[in-house]
Amino acid sequence: NSEFRPDYTFSEKGGGWLKLHSVPATWSDARILCHAEGVPLSKLPIYWASGEPNNFENSESCLAMVTSNNGTMRDVKCTKYNFNEKTGKCYKFHRHGLTWPRAHMTCMAEGAHLAVINSEEEFGVLRELFAKNPDNVIFSSNTIYAALGFSDPNDGGSWITIHGQTLKEAGFERWQSGEPNNASQPVGELCGVMYRGNGNFYDAPCYWPLAFICVSSYNFRFDYSYNKKAEGWLKLHEVPTTWNDAQFLCKAEASPLTNQLRDAIIEHVLQSQCSLQTIFTGVHSIYSKGVYSSVEGVPLSRMSIQWAPGQPDNFENSESCLVMLPGNNGTVGDVKCTDVFPFVCYKKRTQSLNTTLTLVLEAAINSTDGP
Repeated sequence: NSEFRPDYTFSEKGGGWLKLHSVPATWSDARILCHAEGVPLSKLPIYWASGEPNNFENSESCLAMVTSNNGTMRDVKCTKYNFNEKTGKCYKFHRHGLTWPRAHMTCMAEGAHLAVINSEEEFGVLRELFAKNPDNVIFSSNTIYAALGFSDPNDGGSWITIHGQTLKEAGFERWQSGEPNNASQPVGELCGVMYRGNGNFYDAPCYWPLAFICVSSYNFRFDYSYNKKAEGWLKLHEVPTTWNDAQFLCKAEASPLTNQLRDAIIEHVLQSQCSLQTIFTGVHSIYSKGVYSSVEGVPLSRMSIQWAPGQPDNFENSESCLVMLPGNNGTVGDVKCTDVFPFVCYKKRTQSLNTTLTLVLEAAINSTDGP
């Protein structure tokens, strides 16, 4: 055929049709995209870049082409972003240097942004991440620097983050002594970087192709908030609904609500500034009156709960669902499942972002490891 697809171009050297996907993707996603277009990733003659492949940290199982180095190949990690429990954010260190504007666009293409440090704790996290990527695995003009998400766009000495905040407003600012100095004239040094040694900030030319760090504030859903106590993401649904509808909505959002969450739920509700007196949990006795368990089948005997005064009373022999009273230290009472209350959905953090989810509503109360 003289044509394969209108978005592919025939290459005589390649003996076939080629298409460049400009938006960055993981190796797995690239493979899926190519197969979706009817083109498997080809077996190519490989010309390795110097020192490659090195399978750094025994974690590099995919190949990338270094177009700026005559199309030589290097091995890279196939994984996406790595979650950090200290900050509740997800980070990715890009070893293949890009100019600051291109690094900014690459992070955005990945649904993230160039890293902006918001605390001393996060500063330590990024220093540690940089240290895990030594000079010999970084392809950039200067391996002692990594680009961050702040710049001086007007060349007036006013450094702002990609979110429009000053560094002070963002929560952290630590310049190296004598920096910023805007030394490289006439072009200037208008983009912010982190120094490998002590992590302090330097200004650097924006055209330098440097390693860079992308960050995503979540890796589940944008409308969920990470809670350290819960070790996962929570979302408060303020509009009251029945227990069955609450369960359905949590399923639709792929967000189970698991045990050991009483303190986290109380904290989350208080942070929402909503004066909620009652919220549904995932505990019920729908299938066997008086025999309570979570939707996932955890019996009440394995849960550490505190009943509200006079509860449970199974009023009119019709109360089969449990609610939590956040304003009363998380005590629990029974109600009709057809009553309507707000509720909280939950997504537990897992090591793998691709884990199959158990789509159920679970108990918003503490549990123990008892018998």
